[in-house]
Amino acid sequence: MKRRIRRARNEPPVVQERWRPGLFHLLGAALLLTMVAGFLRTNDGARLGLPGAFVWVMALFIAFGLGLAHRAPFVLPPEADDESGQGWREGLRMLAYYFGVIMLPPSLRRRYHRRREDVPAQLSPSFSEFQAGFVPSHLALALAKGAGFARAAGPGYVRLQRGERISHIVDLRRQVRREEIEAFTRDGIRLETSIAITFRVREPSEDAPPDVPFPYDPDAIFCLTYSDGVSAGAYVRWSERVCAQAASLLITEIARYRLDQFYRLGAPEASDAVWLSSVVNEVGTQLSGQLHDFFNCSSPQDGPIQILNVAVSHLQPPQDVLDQRIRNWQSAWERRKMLDKAESTAFEIRELQRVRADTLHKLILDVTYNVAQMCNGDREAISKVLMVRMADMLDRLMGDHRVKLETPKAVFDALSEVSQLLKPPPPDDAPPGGGPSGDYRS
Repeated sequence: MKRRIRRARNEPPVVQERWRPGLFHLLGAALLLTMVAGFLRTNDGARLGLPGAFVWVMALFIAFGLGLAHRAPFVLPPEADDESGQGWREGLRMLAYYFGVIMLPPSLRRRYHRRREDVPAQLSPSFSEFQAGFVPSHLALALAKGAGFARAAGPGYVRLQRGERISHIVDLRRQVRREEIEAFTRDGIRLETSIAITFRVREPSEDAPPDVPFPYDPDAIFCLTYSDGVSAGAYVRWSERVCAQAASLLITEIARYRLDQFYRLGAPEASDAVWLSSVVNEVGTQLSGQLHDFFNCSSPQDGPIQILNVAVSHLQPPQDVLDQRIRNWQSAWERRKMLDKAESTAFEIRELQRVRADTLHKLILDVTYNVAQMCNGDREAISKVLMVRMADMLDRLMGDHRVKLETPKAVFDALSEVSQLLKPPPPDDAPPGGGPSGDYRS
């Protein structure tokens, strides 16, 4: 029992079609009224007969016609007046067409009326039956008569005039087309990427009505009608041709640069580096400038579309090239790491030398101050003490084997001569070759 209930719940609801009176119902009602009126009598007892039945049937048809005329202004919205001039007359025509043709039996209707088979599927079926209908707010119709362009119509209510047919449907919204491409750099490296173009139909030069969501210039529809093409036996829409033109411009622009110019951004030596955004801007500029030639217009301002945005995805080189570049980046980072380490070591050495120099400077000042205090300001005694200490220091430096190896010979000879000059002369009673007295050096 439960399974039956579940199945019944899952079944779609049955919608009963509403009863719609037609022309045959009206004729049946007229026939019934004729029969009834034929048996009616007047006040004096005479039957109405055929004249009375005729009056009653004519009154029925007149009432029916007046009812249609009363409802005709409410069939179409007010904007239908802009298309036909009189909205109520257009509504009355549609009501009469509905009761006089559409409500006929299928066999009679196919004999006296043929549906239009050239109406695109995006439009309402009323264009097949009534040759009129409502076009959505984001679409515009290019109507042709014979082999030439007739006019641009829509959005809103549109009625096809005698001999007109719908040749093209133009989408007025922003449209995006994307295409995958393969390009080669100047050094022969293959790159894979994609380009996306965002565009829309050109807006009118004057201010558009505020209640129109997608305004357009009718002349732009005329240009787009003759912009389709044929490629390899296939029909190509104008929107696809725009994207193909942008892809060819991008391939040409990438071929001007080497691969490393796209990947050396931020490096000090990368003076010829190229930003991908600059390439995209150049493609957008060239595409906007070529639209008037592409659509055979007199000037760039007369182009039927407006390019809103050009976007290019990341450039993807082959995997082996990518691996090689990663190895090159690793080597460059290793070299940079070694240079940074060497610079850090050199900085530490310079800081250590600076600290040593500051310490030695302070030590010399302290020693000089202490010697001056010991000698009670006697400048001659201070000079003799300093000369003796400097001579001892030079003797120790000259006696160091490492100093002899690292110091040039000319500098070492000059230091030896300075050391001899700083030593005080021996006294007269001292033996030849003897050094200064021990009392003086102490």
